[in-house]
Amino acid sequence: MTEYYNYITSTGTVLPDTATVRSEVAQEFKDVFGPDLDTDPSTIQGRLIDLETNARISVIRNNCNLANQINPDLAEKNFLDSVCALSGVTRDGAEASIVDCDLSGVDGTFIPAGTLIADDDGVEWSLSSPVTIDATGTVRGQFTATTTGPISAAAGTITIIVSGPLGLETVTNPNPASVGKNEDNDFELRAARKSKIALNANRDALAIISKVSAVAGVKSLSFRENLTDLPIVIDGKTLISHSTYIVVDGGLDLEIANAYYQSRSGASGFNGDTKQEIIDDVSLQKITIQFDRPTLKPKQVRITVSVGSGSQPTDDIKNDLLSYADTQAFGVGVDISSFNLATHVSSKVASIFITNCEIAEVGGSFVCGTIETKIYEKAVINSASDIEVLYV
Repeated sequence: MTEYYNYITSTGTVLPDTATVRSEVAQEFKDVFGPDLDTDPSTIQGRLIDLETNARISVIRNNCNLANQINPDLAEKNFLDSVCALSGVTRDGAEASIVDCDLSGVDGTFIPAGTLIADDDGVEWSLSSPVTIDATGTVRGQFTATTTGPISAAAGTITIIVSGPLGLETVTNPNPASVGKNEDNDFELRAARKSKIALNANRDALAIISKVSAVAGVKSLSFRENLTDLPIVIDGKTLISHSTYIVVDGGLDLEIANAYYQSRSGASGFNGDTKQEIIDDVSLQKITIQFDRPTLKPKQVRITVSVGSGSQPTDDIKNDLLSYADTQAFGVGVDISSFNLATHVSSKVASIFITNCEIAEVGGSFVCGTIETKIYEKAVINSASDIEVLYV
């Protein structure tokens, strides 16, 4: 094979674009049938060339993806689980929501585990342990949602008895449900691995980044520090003397503040508009922790593609870009490159050749290049309507 098929090199994996592979296949046809062979896609031989090109690109992409499964930043699903297991990190599983409900009815009624009730949205909840209605005509029981994930239920919204014994008359939840969670996605598992590796860091920056990143729900963050005796402007943000500054996407304020405080050096200052008061475990002193939440900067994408064969994969392209926008590629302070978007889509959606990819601030002008994201900003693609797919 030619150099185009040396897709595993000393610097990583290389994916040739579809046009390059098609040119080689076309040349192979000319070598067999003569240099005057018309290889235009509208001809029969052109269609055969397209089919052979798609077959080769599919094999190359598959092998590139397989080679990348040893890289924790690129590995996916079971492959990522295996890589993380080498560091003692496992994917946190899904959890169901739970809620305490007051049951009322006839004194002495035994209510077995598995009794089903439902909320106003039709979500069913199952009684975790059996209970018996006492002389007051009521009893409290804990129910678990029958499906895992972040299912919420406001107070007073669980009132429907789906299945239960005679003597059980009413049910209600006096308090909101404790919300469950989905299984960790690949992004969250990668973050957990990086945090585990850096937990023993003895430098402020590494310790802060690793411990705050390990907080549940934190998706990404940016970090800066001022080591001088004077306030200075760093990347557009004024930092007080001897202080650190973080911008965090996701997670609860209190949990972030605790992780931030426990990992920074004593007496170093904080910066930011989000303020959270905590109590020092040793001195019992009240400490106000400061940090920032990112300013969201919505983006639009316009991508032009040529389809080798089959139908136009508009939905596949849009869904892939929306998924990509939920990764570290769109983290806090990360610049957005149209070239990176095009490369990602090309590697994920088969049988297409991207001729152009442009990005823009919502309502702004499209550019083919990079849009800067400040350290206190986060680029987002809000919906599929912000992605335009053109065909040539």
